[in-house]
This record gives sequence, structure tokens and C-alpha cells, in this order.
Amino acid sequence: MKETGFVCRRQAMIERRSGFVCRRQGMIESLVYSYDVYKDLLDKQQKGMEFYEKLGASVTALLERTRRLCKTQQEERKIISEKMKGELVTCHCHIPQVKRHPHNETKR
Repeated sequence: MKETGFVCRRQAMIERRSGFVCRRQGMIESLVYSYDVYKDLLDKQQKGMEFYEKLGASVTALLERTRRLCKTQQEERKIISEKMKGELVTCHCHIPQVKRHPHNETKR
């Protein structure tokens, strides 16, 4: 009888241990997976930072080119304005007279 009690206790201890082992293994797998996700997130964050640094440099260069273009155009407009200052601009355009149709005339 003592042997059956011992066997039962031994069996219960083995089952508890296997439960602990399974939970421990599950926790370890969960931690490994979390670490992999964390590393992936860090890699993506680094790539994002590199992308935005390159984009910032491109936008800064575009801004400088745009400023130079605006300054050049402003100087050109100033030169044209100074040339035209003394000249009188007249329009020699021919504007045709609109003929009225008799049906559209209002009676007075």
C-alpha cells in the first residue's frame, strides 16, 4: 500500500514538474518572440530615420534652389520695371464694335 501512495505522489510530482516545464518553455518562447519583434522594430526605426534624414537634405536643397530662383526673377522684374519706367506704353489693339441686333433693341 505504501508503494501505491508513493507512486501516486511521484506521479503527481512529475505532472506538476511537467506543468512547470511547459509554462517555463512557453515563457521563454514568448520572450524570444518579443525580442525578435523588438529587434525588427529597431531596424525599421533606423531605416525610417535614414529616410527622413535624406528627405530633409533634399528638401533643404530644393528650398535653396527655389530661393535663388525667386531672387533671380525678382532682379529680372526690377530691371524690366526700370527699363519701362520712362517709356509710355500704348496699346494699338483694335477692339471691334459690337453690332446690335434689331431684335435685341429695347423699345423706348
